[in-house]
Amino acid sequence: MKKKLLFILMFFTQQFMFSQTQTICYQSVKQGAYHGIGLKADGTLWFWGNNSNGQFGDGFTSFNNVYPLQIGNASNWQEIFVGANSSYGIKTNRTLWAWGNNVAAELGDGTLIDKLVPTQIGTATNWLTISPSAQGNHVLGLKTNGTIWSWGRNSSGQLGNGTVGTNYNLVPTQIGIGTTWSKIAAGYYSSYAIKSDGTLWAWGTNNFAELGIGNFNEVTTPTQIGTDTNWQTVISGSGHTIAKKTNGTYWIWGVNTDGALGNGTTSNSSSPIQFSAATIWKDFGLGNGHTIGIKLDGTLWAWGSNFAYNLGNGSTVRELSPIQIGTASNWDKILTSYASNLAIKNDGTMLAWGNNSSGQLANGSILTSVTPAVINCPISLAVNQNETNQVFKLYPNPVIDFLNIENVEKIDQISIVTMLGQEIKIINNPENKIDVSNLEKGVYVLKIKTETGNKVFKFNKK
Repeated sequence: MKKKLLFILMFFTQQFMFSQTQTICYQSVKQGAYHGIGLKADGTLWFWGNNSNGQFGDGFTSFNNVYPLQIGNASNWQEIFVGANSSYGIKTNRTLWAWGNNVAAELGDGTLIDKLVPTQIGTATNWLTISPSAQGNHVLGLKTNGTIWSWGRNSSGQLGNGTVGTNYNLVPTQIGIGTTWSKIAAGYYSSYAIKSDGTLWAWGTNNFAELGIGNFNEVTTPTQIGTDTNWQTVISGSGHTIAKKTNGTYWIWGVNTDGALGNGTTSNSSSPIQFSAATIWKDFGLGNGHTIGIKLDGTLWAWGSNFAYNLGNGSTVRELSPIQIGTASNWDKILTSYASNLAIKNDGTMLAWGNNSSGQLANGSILTSVTPAVINCPISLAVNQNETNQVFKLYPNPVIDFLNIENVEKIDQISIVTMLGQEIKIINNPENKIDVSNLEKGVYVLKIKTETGNKVFKFNKK
């Protein structure tokens, strides 16, 4: 009987929380070391993974949300970004917002205090894009006027302001006076940018040839990499970087201890070297010592460190050269973080694999996924925060002790379910006031059974 009830619970939880067919779920997805953000076409924000520093922006701190959770109901977000334990967004009016961890001023709001809700950074309305370090604590920003800005930690000169040490930029501060910057990428303790004339620049730590300037010297202001003028894009991981030229070729350099450069060796490269044959690659994701690539033919490849099954081949053995993952030929986009990966196929299907210690794979567990596994597309659980409709009203939400229900339908049963899908409380023929004082802080699903069907809401327990 218990097994049957568990099956029924799992079935209804899946029905209410996830759609049964995979469509193009998000218009934008960003994956951090321990949490992720999805932006849907309707402008809603969805979060998963770790929330210990308030990086969800829901006003709370909690751990391991293993399913995507809708936060707020704003519909004017334009772009989203993730840092190590922080989140960022640019709205349609080009204002910049940040929330989460702020131990090293990475939020740029002038303080070192964590923010649990989206907080506007300054008053500028011309932010084009930003690039938070995926594992460090600094951020690069690019405005529509071609100026480049930085804030956060400056331990290795990664802010590009000519200094180095324990000092921070508490607010976005312009780097130099140039107005021709067009692309930016923040590495671990390093920074990279491309100018409109096609030149490539780098600054910050260089102990392991991370900067690609041909030596191991740390530099604290933008320094040109070579003399080429046909650089188009640049992306960086924790110690290695890939840049694309306008002729379609990709170039790679930096730390190669575990084969992240994919050239069959473990030797670091202090200058860009061409990666594989020309014009056969479409997209790359760079993590902590590993690299994932998608070819133009839609096949998926991986190489480098594999300590957390981050290559997706079911093994923990590192690979010094690219190996194909599976046989599918419809891969489109790859998002790679510290030791986990999220990839999207051209039909919108999302898959994830690797480290999942904080639920950052959004697959309903905290277990490592050794090969790519499908992530279902979530659907909204009624209305967010002040849960209301024509039949029910729940208040207060967030709640401390008693959750009140105003209703016009008779309620047969209420059950409270954790975000892990565990049913922790069942109330038959309930009153209109539910005691939730003994629940731990966090987000819960409230399932209300009536004669006309089931209603599902979520509430925050403070």
